[in-house]
Amino acid sequence: MRVTIILYHNFLSKEKKKYDLVHNIISTLLVRYPGMQIELLSNDNSFQQNLPPGVSFTRIEIRHILKPLSGRIFISKAREIVNKQKPDLIISGMASRLDINIPEYLLVTDTIRKDINKLKNAEGVIVPSACLKDDLIRLGIDGSRIFIVRLIPGEFFQPSEWEERESIKEELTGGKEYFILNAENNSWEFVVNILKAFSLFKKWQHSNMQLLILNLEENGTSGELLQTYKYRNDVKLIATDTAPVLAKFIKAAMAFIYLPVNDFTGYPMSIALQCEIPAISYDIGAVKETSGDAALYINPENSEDIAGKMIKLYKDEKLRRQLIQKAKERVADLKQENNSIQFLMT
Repeated sequence: MRVTIILYHNFLSKEKKKYDLVHNIISTLLVRYPGMQIELLSNDNSFQQNLPPGVSFTRIEIRHILKPLSGRIFISKAREIVNKQKPDLIISGMASRLDINIPEYLLVTDTIRKDINKLKNAEGVIVPSACLKDDLIRLGIDGSRIFIVRLIPGEFFQPSEWEERESIKEELTGGKEYFILNAENNSWEFVVNILKAFSLFKKWQHSNMQLLILNLEENGTSGELLQTYKYRNDVKLIATDTAPVLAKFIKAAMAFIYLPVNDFTGYPMSIALQCEIPAISYDIGAVKETSGDAALYINPENSEDIAGKMIKLYKDEKLRRQLIQKAKERVADLKQENNSIQFLMT
């Protein structure tokens, strides 16, 4: 069987989750069907990184001056390639159909109301969470044609050995323990509440713990607040969009904190689970369906509640061990759920 996977990367977008979802699909298909031929088409060379052996990659190059029309050009070129190759199945990460007489499944990692009719006409829709499936059903997509494939982190996201962890801490914080806040998709209000919680933690514990804030979208207000923040010397802003560096930051943390405005993938929580780092979050979107009882849940509007959970993870080693064990079990469950990918072969 021959499968063609098409990934279009918008030049103005930082969205890379579809690649991780595609990597999960490719890896699972190759394990279950070793003789399968898979080709990945994309306009972005970075999508070919870490592809399993035997998967071919074709770049659809778009000249820089044509970028305003890049989406249309990409679809046209992809259609031309697919028409020549005649695969048995197409998996597309474009939210647009090639409209070829070949079964075509669309990848969706967020709600796309403007393209809802394109989803209705696809053979099927692949999503990373039940909450996104429910959202698409509310928008009129037939639930029997929506399939869940979990977003499992790649090989970089693994637990660290003691020596590696100590080395990372020495590099980042001079050897001090730290919480890490994933500030992507956070409201500024939630970030402020985390800073208030960290202040309470420092006041109550008299600890040298630090707070690393990952990928914060800085603005005038954030800069002013951090300059006057009492514990500003214990707060560091860090940024990365590469998996190896992100993994390094997270795997040495004492705890991972994630308070998104919404989350349709559960991916940040699955990263913490796979790295076996205890996590603090709240019940929104795909967060709890991903983490189950392997995380601590808080009220993101209550800084005392957040501080209390920080203290629990800081002081209670038994609780930390329990959460790490539950994280291992939850990751195994998520991977088992992805065996349902066999629906593509029916």
